[in-house]
Amino acid sequence: MVGVLFWRTRGVESLIYAAFTSAQEELTRDSLLHVLWKEGCRQAQRQGSFPSRLNIQIQGPPHIKASLSVSSEANRLDLNQAEDQDLFEYFLRHHISERKARIMTDSLLDWRDPDNLHRLNGAEKDYYHPLGYEPRNGPLKDLSEATLIRGFDAYRFWFRPGIYKWVTIYGGQKTLPEAEEEAVPLKLQAHRVYRLELSWEENGKTFRYLEIFRYKGGKRVKLFSFSW
Repeated sequence: MVGVLFWRTRGVESLIYAAFTSAQEELTRDSLLHVLWKEGCRQAQRQGSFPSRLNIQIQGPPHIKASLSVSSEANRLDLNQAEDQDLFEYFLRHHISERKARIMTDSLLDWRDPDNLHRLNGAEKDYYHPLGYEPRNGPLKDLSEATLIRGFDAYRFWFRPGIYKWVTIYGGQKTLPEAEEEAVPLKLQAHRVYRLELSWEENGKTFRYLEIFRYKGGKRVKLFSFSW
């Protein structure tokens, strides 16, 4: 019985520690975001454009290196609007194999269309039922929803190669963009949609935060956010 009580105590301690660590990460993220965004707005007022990247180093302990970038969402390929060939060629451009690119393209189109007829390399209800969900049969409502689609697993989407960096569902390009645009200072315009990416290194670990927002009244109106 003592062993059971000890296990329960250690379990509670682990939960408390995990919650405390998560709270610390959120506090660090929010603090860095506040400081860097405020500095970017200050430079925008002075120079007329928001810098493409801002960096900060905080001498510890703990020692923190952080970077914030802002870019236009309009320059990315829109997963809700792009069609077969543009999707396929875009995935190939980003070093995804031909076989995987065909699976991703067909599965995305199957996810979006209203029927239950799957394409040659696609997936419909019969594929997703064992996973506990069904295709939306409509446009994606959330960027992270893409990770539910066959071929778009979470690791491939958020880590390597990091598909999230090139695509959007918030008013991007319908056809294949000619080339990736280099990061440049931006003149933030009202009601336009932008992407903010914050990353920081602390105690040998890298943290990332993505926020997609509409710029309105000089403020960010959040449409989507994700931390990892």
